[in-house]
Amino acid sequence: MDVGIFTWTNAATDPALLAKRAEELGFESCWVPEHNPFHLAKKVASLDQCSGGRFIFGIGAGGLREQQKIMGADFDRRWTQPRYAMLAMKQLWTQDEAEYHGTYYDFPPVKLFPEPAREPYPPVFLGGTAKGVLLHWSIGGFLAENRKRARAAAAGS
Repeated sequence: MDVGIFTWTNAATDPALLAKRAEELGFESCWVPEHNPFHLAKKVASLDQCSGGRFIFGIGAGGLREQQKIMGADFDRRWTQPRYAMLAMKQLWTQDEAEYHGTYYDFPPVKLFPEPAREPYPPVFLGGTAKGVLLHWSIGGFLAENRKRARAAAAGS
């Protein structure tokens, strides 16, 4: 029986199949608490490389308590946990040798390969409606970075 490639591939790597053909490529919403930040940073960087720097990283915290429990996520702090994961990924994307010591994640100096094609990393778009979401993300600097990129694109630079 021919089940087709999209019935058994992984949503985290499927975009690589389209990378050569799409103008821009991205996740609508990757539920960050369900992923190891080192592995996710590597997948995002790989997709950015495969797409020639056209990957957009859409993130969310997820809303299914049962699913997050299975994945080891802290559902009651579902916006705090991805914030720390993204701060760890930011270290991995922007430093030759990164280390991170935080509440949910802790790793010694390590190198990430490949690096993202875009400097300093692909745009990170946030999806969510929970209270306090913007506060968590403005502290990490991601909102300011996206605003700076949008202004530069609008100015044609």
